[in-house]
Amino acid sequence: MRKTWSGAILRLAVLALAGVALAASLPAQAWRGGGGRLDGVVVDASGNPIVDAAVQLRLNGQGPDLKSDKKGKWAVLGITGGSWSVDVSAPGFQTFKTTVQVSEVLRVPTMKISLQPEVKQESTSPTISVGGKKITPETAAAIEKGNAAMKTAAELGKTYDACREAPAAGKESPEAQEACAKAAESSRSAKLKEAQQAFGQALTELPDNPSILTNLELAYYLDSNLDEAVKYARQIVAKESTDVASWMMIAKLELERGNFDAGKEALSHIPEEKLTDPMPFLNMGILFYNKKRPAEAEDAFTKAITRRPELAEAYYYRGLARLQAKNSAGAKADFQKYMQLDPNGKDAGTVKDLLKSIK
Repeated sequence: MRKTWSGAILRLAVLALAGVALAASLPAQAWRGGGGRLDGVVVDASGNPIVDAAVQLRLNGQGPDLKSDKKGKWAVLGITGGSWSVDVSAPGFQTFKTTVQVSEVLRVPTMKISLQPEVKQESTSPTISVGGKKITPETAAAIEKGNAAMKTAAELGKTYDACREAPAAGKESPEAQEACAKAAESSRSAKLKEAQQAFGQALTELPDNPSILTNLELAYYLDSNLDEAVKYARQIVAKESTDVASWMMIAKLELERGNFDAGKEALSHIPEEKLTDPMPFLNMGILFYNKKRPAEAEDAFTKAITRRPELAEAYYYRGLARLQAKNSAGAKADFQKYMQLDPNGKDAGTVKDLLKSIK
């Protein structure tokens, strides 16, 4: 006869299996059911309670996670005795860690836990400086942008020249050359304006930096904005009165704009040996000539010739100044020198007529 399980035996078996399950779960709850307790209060360095601080209690890797109340207090009852680890943390504070021996006979005193402010990490970003002065990444980026724009503008200037001097295949016609040059000049002007904006931004943080001021001076000059170019050139010499390049720029621009006195005054700041460019003297001589001051005009043209003896137009203008001063012999010599240097020049026809008129 096959044996079967009776109801009573089945019930005993179920209870036995349940007992096994309960026994297996006991280690997970081993910290419960004891007679011990822990409690504490969490405060900041000034003694003020910290609300919702996370309190993690562990015995052999197991235990409850608590939160401090509005008074900074927390507590847990009915825990097993033993060596408990206590970790307390809160946003903006350093984590507190300790170990407490819990007894199921003697009560552990209330723990007063003071959390210290979190230590802020120093920025690891590299320090950027220009001329010994620290600058922000934004200013550094503006300088890089300005430098890149100036470089591109210089390349577009070469493209502009190439449009006429070495046109690409299929673009040799005057119309094609003109369109090429116009496009290059438009792009160049846009890049110069980009540089002006970028260096202007950098100037906010580096108002006295000579390199930034010089780049602004040049960017505006190349973009034919003479007023702004002179403004920045004058800012440079106001800070460095011996800056020859800026005085030269001021002289050149003031003379180009017809400001004779301002140009002459700028030239006076430049040592004679540094004045190697004939153009400021040529421009100044033309202004003197137009004001009917031939002696001063002749002197200026002579200085231009001294700096570049092969400059034909300087002889042409000095000849005009000498004619204005009624020095026919001197004028004739200059006109003849002009024809020798540039017989097919733009003023050659006028010079021939003048030579015929001189007795």
